[in-house]
Amino acid sequence: MTTTDVDVEVTAVTSTRRPLRRSMLESIAAIDRLIVAQARRAREGDGGLAELAALAALESVLAAAIDDVATYLLEHDDASYREVGIALGIGKPGALKRYPGASARPPGGQRADLR
Repeated sequence: MTTTDVDVEVTAVTSTRRPLRRSMLESIAAIDRLIVAQARRAREGDGGLAELAALAALESVLAAAIDDVATYLLEHDDASYREVGIALGIGKPGALKRYPGASARPPGGQRADLR
């Protein structure tokens, strides 16, 4: 009997499981390791001006991503300027200056009689 003699019914099976996703922190950690490895290679003489320019371009992409996330958290996630400033290492005044008017919270904070 050959394989051409066997009737096989083929059925399509659709997976209902969601594909596994890495958490954002895991992905950021992987990117961090990759950049550190590339910097080590550059220090060891593997790389030149083109690689320097590519790393500089990554710096601006990263800065834009940070600004996008910080603005989103202020506008939609009810994060305070203080919380965003602490996360960025710049404090509340730095966050206020960097993202003016981004917060969805009313100005002035909580009333004194509610503290």
